Amino acid sequence: MLTNTLALLTFCLVVALTFSLAAVATGTSTDLPRSALPGRLVHSLVPIVAGHITGATAAHDRALKLLPERHQVTGQLGMLVTMVGYTGTGLYLLFGS
Repeated sequence: MLTNTLALLTFCLVVALTFSLAAVATGTSTDLPRSALPGRLVHSLVPIVAGHITGATAAHDRALKLLPERHQVTGQLGMLVTMVGYTGTGLYLLFGS
């Protein structure tokens, strides 16, 4: 249990650090200093991460209840591939526009 908690805390720190670095790297044309950007932009990150964690946990728990024990891992692979495809397509559309 401690290992899982440490892994989650590490993940949270990595997300916070990468978000802060990306926000500071964003150019600004106002008098707002770059160091203030992470605090100004965090409102867009928190709902996305919280929604993703909630949705992924709910879907995984539901799959574990629905699938027979011997297919609990392999039965989720199709959905995993589909979700990765959706993510890739969304990023392509985002950066292609």
